[in-house]
Amino acid sequence: MATRPHMAKLDDVTKFAEGLSDDFLMCRTWAHAWDPRTSAVQRANGRIHWTVECSTCGTIRTRVMTPSGGIVGNRYSYPEGYQSGGIGRIGQRGLAAIRMESLKRIGGA
Repeated sequence: MATRPHMAKLDDVTKFAEGLSDDFLMCRTWAHAWDPRTSAVQRANGRIHWTVECSTCGTIRTRVMTPSGGIVGNRYSYPEGYQSGGIGRIGQRGLAAIRMESLKRIGGA
């Protein structure tokens, strides 16, 4: 039986969101803006590795594909400070707290 991931406490997520840069908060709120101008392709071990970078926060995404374009998986490389530092998985209430921090910064909350 699979174990449930450790969920982050709402207070911890709120503190985390308050400490994020505006760019990191934007990506946490709206998702990444993948820039096609940063696109790079490499072939290794019978796989295609297609990489793009987020123009907002600098996260790098590598999509690994089969030679026919089937998706094997995705890997992400995050800039320092983007990840939540082991507070646990951020659930729906935590994601709402992140959105509210975004609104607060633009004067909408």
